[in-house]
Amino acid sequence: MDDLIKKARGKPIPSQSQSTGAEIQEIGASITDGVGAQSIAVRVKQSSKTVLAMILIKAGHGIRDSFLVPLESSGDAEQMIGQLRAETGADDISADTLRVLLEGALADGLANECLPAPGFLDVVESCNLFDLRPQELGLQALLDLADPNRKIQDASAQALGRWINDDMALDFLEPLTDSWFEDSQETREIVATGKTARSIETKLWKFLETRRDIWARRFLQTAVMLRDGDRLREWKTLTASAYGLMNGRALKRIPLMEDIMHTTIEADDAKLWG
Repeated sequence: MDDLIKKARGKPIPSQSQSTGAEIQEIGASITDGVGAQSIAVRVKQSSKTVLAMILIKAGHGIRDSFLVPLESSGDAEQMIGQLRAETGADDISADTLRVLLEGALADGLANECLPAPGFLDVVESCNLFDLRPQELGLQALLDLADPNRKIQDASAQALGRWINDDMALDFLEPLTDSWFEDSQETREIVATGKTARSIETKLWKFLETRRDIWARRFLQTAVMLRDGDRLREWKTLTASAYGLMNGRALKRIPLMEDIMHTTIEADDAKLWG
């Protein structure tokens, strides 16, 4: 994938204008990884040309990288998006979800005084996204987007528990979520200085209590994407887990958070000995 992108980025970019009549034909997006990075690929038809817009979002940085890849044919774009799916577990998303992700990233970059990558201007023009505005949805607004019919929000406590603990959905989610972990100076110190496995876990659970909103947002952003792809079983588990985080459910009663805790230990331990 990297080799293809490097080769394609070396080609000249044709000049564009607002009157080109861009048609977005396909959007693929990876699941946000453990450090908050997400790759998005947009296949755009402009007159007789096909262009692939690539965007990298990273938490705390907003639009970290963005550029256009001019292609010989739509087949090249399909191949590159296919590779993105194979390498990152990317899924198709809707244009509305793309806007939510990009406006949230712009707001994140603005809050952290990070300008969007210069190439994002070319992407905005090519994809006709001139009306984008920095706007990170609040958690409740994001929950309403993920759960527009309030299936999760109006469910009984028993139903929520079943969805949060759905073993099959958790198995389906594992390839997407095995990169979800905390990686900070604080978590590394917890792992490095802990005398027993129990003391490390106790301190990490306390740390994760301060990260409820972060992970609720991550779950909901992913749930919106999976709902676009009709992966409703996983959507239900992610949305119910986020709802539990937002409403004070014990972290130990949310398997996804338990997975994050154990993956954090493994990741930080590997860095200490790597």
